[in-house]
Amino acid sequence: PPPLCSPYVDQGSFQLPEVPLYQHYEANEFLHHSNVAAEVDGIKLKMAKFGAAHYGPVNFGAPGESRAVLLNWKCLSEFVKVEMRLDDGTLIGSVGSSDVGTYIGEINIPPEVSGIHEVIFTAHRFAGTHYFAKIISFEILPPLPTTSPSMSSAPTSSLVPTGTPQPTNPCEESKSSLPLSSYFIRANLANIVLILLTYLCRPHTFVIYRIVQP
Repeated sequence: PPPLCSPYVDQGSFQLPEVPLYQHYEANEFLHHSNVAAEVDGIKLKMAKFGAAHYGPVNFGAPGESRAVLLNWKCLSEFVKVEMRLDDGTLIGSVGSSDVGTYIGEINIPPEVSGIHEVIFTAHRFAGTHYFAKIISFEILPPLPTTSPSMSSAPTSSLVPTGTPQPTNPCEESKSSLPLSSYFIRANLANIVLILLTYLCRPHTFVIYRIVQP
């Protein structure tokens, strides 16, 4: 829970106000600030020791109920880092850039962070007293949706052939389609040819018979 010095704690009853989860905060909704430049579209920050922007109340819910902070900010100088802390000093995280420009960064919230707090943004750079960054807006993001187990699909039935399966071998198919007599002739054709060749090629003995008249 936030410390008792938090402006959101009723010092008499120690009751926290009702604050919805996952709120979006524009820069002009800051609670209070010190040495920052308030503009229509944002709050400009100098070095951390010179100024900080305070926002709240922010409800983080139960531990792990808030996933991240989506921060819309502008880098006004080179090599700038913006930190986000809670009113009890807990560091949530930071974003940074080495170039001037407008950025949208996501800061992961530690899972142990919970409850209603004031959040504090500060800018950091190696040197300088000018304005380093501008906070435009931020919002608290809910946990990512978990995918529910998919419903078990109905078992798919494979196609079962009906009737007598046809042969897939073309040779077998040609055999089965021939009559029995044709199949017998084709099967013994080689033997018939071999017998004929053997007979024709073997040497023959010619016998001449002389008829003798008595």
